[in-house]
Amino acid sequence: KERNKLNEKLKIPKDKKVVLYAPTWRGTHNSATIDTVKLQSDLKAMAHCNNVHLLFRGHHMIESLLKDVSIAAVIVPPDIDTNSLLSVVDILITDYSSITFDYMALNKPIIYYAYSRTEYEAERGLYFPLENLGGSICLDQKELINTINTIVSQPTICSKQEAAKNKFCPFDDGSATERVINLIFFNQPDNSKLVKIKNQKSILIYGGPFIPNGITTSFINLLNHLDTDKYAITVVLESKLLATLPERLEQLEKVKNSVNVLSRHGETLMTLEEKWLIDKFTSQRKLPNQEALSYYKNAYKREFLRVFGRGKHDAIINFEGYNTFWAALFSEKQNKTKRNIIYLHNDMFGEWKLRFPYLENNFKLYSSYDVLASVSEKTMDNNVKNLCDLFDLNKKQFKYCDNLQNAEFILSKATEPLEYSTDNAIFNNTVVFINIARLSPEKDQEKLIRAFEKIVKSHPQARLINLGSGPYESHLHNVIKELDLQEKVFFLGQRSNPYPYLRKSDCFILSSNHEGQPMTLFEAMILEKPIIATDIVGNRSVLEGRPGQLVENSIEGLYSGMREFIEGKYSYSGSFNYKSYNKESLNMFYKNAT
Repeated sequence: KERNKLNEKLKIPKDKKVVLYAPTWRGTHNSATIDTVKLQSDLKAMAHCNNVHLLFRGHHMIESLLKDVSIAAVIVPPDIDTNSLLSVVDILITDYSSITFDYMALNKPIIYYAYSRTEYEAERGLYFPLENLGGSICLDQKELINTINTIVSQPTICSKQEAAKNKFCPFDDGSATERVINLIFFNQPDNSKLVKIKNQKSILIYGGPFIPNGITTSFINLLNHLDTDKYAITVVLESKLLATLPERLEQLEKVKNSVNVLSRHGETLMTLEEKWLIDKFTSQRKLPNQEALSYYKNAYKREFLRVFGRGKHDAIINFEGYNTFWAALFSEKQNKTKRNIIYLHNDMFGEWKLRFPYLENNFKLYSSYDVLASVSEKTMDNNVKNLCDLFDLNKKQFKYCDNLQNAEFILSKATEPLEYSTDNAIFNNTVVFINIARLSPEKDQEKLIRAFEKIVKSHPQARLINLGSGPYESHLHNVIKELDLQEKVFFLGQRSNPYPYLRKSDCFILSSNHEGQPMTLFEAMILEKPIIATDIVGNRSVLEGRPGQLVENSIEGLYSGMREFIEGKYSYSGSFNYKSYNKESLNMFYKNAT
């Protein structure tokens, strides 16, 4: 009855096929555009197809641009609902519009008129290729007209469109309401079309902007080891910090598909008073009183609600741990969240004093967290000693959780060739020490270079390479030049796959002044490389009872370690079983999170 009314209103002849052209909009939200000359030409050509009654529905954002444009098609009045309209359509022509999913359920032909595909992808992007949706793809007007005439005479849909329907709208069969009534009121479920929700615990987790570094590596390793049958994992990120940086997107692509990804968009909504307080806390590291603190926290409560709605989570976890915005956002448990956790990836007191003065703000938010999770037991002890009394924290908040390792990935990637074939020359008939670390003061590569200068005086065949980048880079190049080591020491920058370099080197060396739980030490153990590392809390937490040699944290200590290695006096005891280590680390995480 409804279809008959629509046929009558749209003056559709009974002996013709109804073709609807429904393209999406172009341009930006602020300035939608349409090529009216192109549109007129295309509609005129479509209207002359055999046995066709042509309808046109433009996106609502371009309606105002078409008021005075002459169109060779019936323009569908705005009071006709699109889903009702689709019931009388025999062939849908669209481009990149979501209307395709509404129509797909009807098992009728779809044509994608993608004459502007290259420009559209560059401007707006596609969620997935048009080829994944089945249907016919036409790139120019001539191809479009031929396809319409073919389908009108022989209306068929391809197997790819059938597959897409089964993927995107398998239950859109017109009987959903009936099934709901039968299930809720009469306890008669249709098990063939009942999606069973897993009884999972929900974990919301922020891991940072996916910069290629140790925190990102450990975050990805954790995500890829979690049991997604038992836990619904949602990773929140800020897409604007990844969109134009291929090296960060490359890291994100390593996360397994069973993990949900949510992006925070837009700006924090706040009153002028809240903004003033946030700026004051950021710049002065303090607020005047408890009332001011409550205003400060209210701004972040509102932001949490804006970004995440009223969804309930068993745990919210700030894995990255450094960014003050996210430290504040996750500091208040909302929507009956059971537990909130923030990770401490390093000797945070040392990080505060040497690199990041703003961390004082984070420390003042720690009291609002249930768990302060250091990445090793010894790092936890260090953080308790340095932070607990100074910031009035409860020792019971401090826990530890070892970082997980992706040994199979490392072993596989290590067999690949070096990123640049010219790098092979460095390894010819020499003893090669390798340092893989960010070039920054706490990693102290200057100390390593000065120790290495003493080595080459007695062992000129030795070489030292570094993989990494950072703010210390130009200074370190000046040190190399000062010591005339340009032919002995090589800073190769960031490498997308560092593992072949590590495998080809003779010994891994770490010169840091403070660390949390260095992932590179684990990577060297997985590849069974000899290790020399400064005897600091983070390195000791990894190497005690495992392969590797700890040396005094000084030029002389590093020199002695390298000299003994070259002279064959290097020795270590212990072993590293990454499978049992990962099992224990995963249990630690589950215990802290739940």
